[in-house]
Amino acid sequence: MASIKPYEGGGFRAQVYYKGHRSNAVRQTKREAQGWAAEKLIEFKKLVKEEGARVPGAAAPVVHTFGAAVTRYTDEVSVKKDGAKWEGLRLAVMLGYFGEDTPLESISQPEIAAWRDWRLNGNAERKAVGGSTVEREKNLLRNVFTKARDEWHWVPENYNPFKAVVMPGEADARTALWRWQDIRAVLKFLGYRPGKAPETVYEEVALAFMAELHTSLRASEVLRISPKTFNPVTRVITVKTKTSNGKAVQIPVTRRAVKVVKLCNFTINAGSL
Repeated sequence: MASIKPYEGGGFRAQVYYKGHRSNAVRQTKREAQGWAAEKLIEFKKLVKEEGARVPGAAAPVVHTFGAAVTRYTDEVSVKKDGAKWEGLRLAVMLGYFGEDTPLESISQPEIAAWRDWRLNGNAERKAVGGSTVEREKNLLRNVFTKARDEWHWVPENYNPFKAVVMPGEADARTALWRWQDIRAVLKFLGYRPGKAPETVYEEVALAFMAELHTSLRASEVLRISPKTFNPVTRVITVKTKTSNGKAVQIPVTRRAVKVVKLCNFTINAGSL
């Protein structure tokens, strides 16, 4: 706040006080005193905002770090997802890049753009990744920032480090078709004879391969097929999929596919597959 009063020695005294900062000055005219007070008030507000100046005795402003945001997101959000392990691995890499003690608000558009290029280009120690990978990791990183802004109120309401940053986009969908000669070659290499229950890990891989061709499910989804999730009478698989938001969905299969799907009861995981 500011006050302008006549000064007994002549002119006007302007006094400005803002959140612990105080200053005064004498000017010849009231207009000059008002102008000085307005400039000084702007200066104090900028000082409080940029340098964390505060009222004496008040608590110091809390600086939330990227590491703290990742930890809270992992404990409160990722832990509830099927992809918690994937998110944990990706967030660990991001921590190494941005730094655990980096103030969250200091990560802006230039830092996000540099991270994008770092992932796309690679180096002698780290191979480059494709646009689809960067898109998936970007979505995870943006979720962390969104939680910090909208729910935790750790950053200002207008904070958006992804604004105007151009991302590479998803890669084109695969269009290759499996010919029967290619399929037979894969099964022969894995030592699998169609129609029999798998006895080795290689045979489980072959059966998963056949199930994917018949159902178009993703690898991790195929591995969820078992006698508990497949009803051979209704020819319906009930499993969680990537696009079902954690909910089980029913997927009908053809009569021909039943011969393959009913054998599914995997011991391998998506990583080893």
